[in-house]
Amino acid sequence: MDINDNEFVEKFIVDSVRLIKKTSDTFTKSITLNIGFTIPQLNVMRELVTEDGLSLKELSKRLNLSHSTVSGIIDRLETRGTVIRRQDTCDGRFTQIFISEKTNNYIKNTMNKMYTPFINAIQSALPEEKEKILEGLSIFCRLLK
Repeated sequence: MDINDNEFVEKFIVDSVRLIKKTSDTFTKSITLNIGFTIPQLNVMRELVTEDGLSLKELSKRLNLSHSTVSGIIDRLETRGTVIRRQDTCDGRFTQIFISEKTNNYIKNTMNKMYTPFINAIQSALPEEKEKILEGLSIFCRLLK
């Protein structure tokens, strides 16, 4: 690998990102077909399983999506009884979003399945490989922002 060959480096990175996306898409498509949620809906629910009671603003920020996009997703999830909106007890101007109890465990199990190929790859990596992966992804994500 010639690090000074920009064309080679660019192609390698783009091909790597495509492989990661293809791996993710293959797993998530089978899951979404079985459960009837879209990927953005699953991502919203994953955030709420991780930290319940977030505002639309915070969810939008964490998911890198517009406020109106997340609001639409929450509307559809609320209609299905998957999430619940509640007025903030301290400040009535704000609304907090919670995952419904019936959905919480289900989503935890589903999300674990979605990331199985990545989790398996990470678990099989040597400590120094994990360190390099973290460093490389951190740099790449910083450059994308």
